[in-house]
Amino acid sequence: MTASNWAGLIVGVVVVLGGFLLARFREQYAKFNATSQRFFGPVGRPAARASTPGLYLVLGILIMAFGVAIGVGSVVTANQ
Repeated sequence: MTASNWAGLIVGVVVVLGGFLLARFREQYAKFNATSQRFFGPVGRPAARASTPGLYLVLGILIMAFGVAIGVGSVVTANQ
């Protein structure tokens, strides 16, 4: 594996870790984000209502899948 392939693998692992942390701490993140959106007054209320733990669970899973794709792509490219 070359240096660029290792970089892709490391980025993939970091992205998976970030997605896992987002899914793991989704309740705290949703609460923080909703509170932050409420500072924008009437404009931020719809976004604050949409900030649910389920949304961040789905986002965390999608981010983890994206990180796996990055890591697998770097390994497949290295073996060609």
